[in-house]
Amino acid sequence: MDNLEKETARAEEYGAAEVRDLAEQEFANYCEANGFDHDADGMDDEDRESFLKIKRRFVKAVKEARVIVDGTILVYTVSKFSGKEAGRKITVRRPVGRDFLAMDGYKETQQMNKFQAFVSSFCGRRSPLWPGSI
Repeated sequence: MDNLEKETARAEEYGAAEVRDLAEQEFANYCEANGFDHDADGMDDEDRESFLKIKRRFVKAVKEARVIVDGTILVYTVSKFSGKEAGRKITVRRPVGRDFLAMDGYKETQQMNKFQAFVSSFCGRRSPLWPGSI
């Protein structure tokens, strides 16, 4: 069953409004589990706009069953538009000390390599610098 079928089945079972409510609750739960501020009312206009964009993408991904939330862990299913990586599940956990240490092997001038090492560490797999090089 692909993601669209999952979303359709979920919407039929619960109704579209309930699915959205569940997805919004998953977002709130994830924020609370990670200690993220998710009260847009207390943000300035620029922060609120950025925050709401992220929230919309997160909620949409949950509604489409592309992101599954388990406490502080996310399981992301790679888009069908992503070539040979399509359908692959990537577990993203909250970064810990060793993830930050993964950046130590690179010079300050190697920011992309530092970022790649950091992301690869908390995703549990080596991520290429450029998506087309997987």
